Amino acid sequence: RTIDSKLKDFVSVKDFGAVGDGSTDDTTAFQNAINTGKPVYVPKPADAYKITDTLTLNSSYKALIGDECMPVIEMHTDNKPAIEISWSGCQW
Repeated sequence: RTIDSKLKDFVSVKDFGAVGDGSTDDTTAFQNAINTGKPVYVPKPADAYKITDTLTLNSSYKALIGDECMPVIEMHTDNKPAIEISWSGCQW
């Protein structure tokens, strides 16, 4: 396989508009990246990624992969989980 084809196996939250400046709401960018069903790369932000609503991981979700510097993702909501796993048909 070519390097280009391997790179298409992943998406980055930056591909979907995540800024990582600590003030811009990056929730939609993260959720849209997760919704692709591909592994999601989260590069080191300039400050932190701001999440203001629960990110839902469903049955098509693969992985969140962080930079070796471990990006900061800050949750800015009260009484809501940062991440929810929602798989229909699963029995716990």
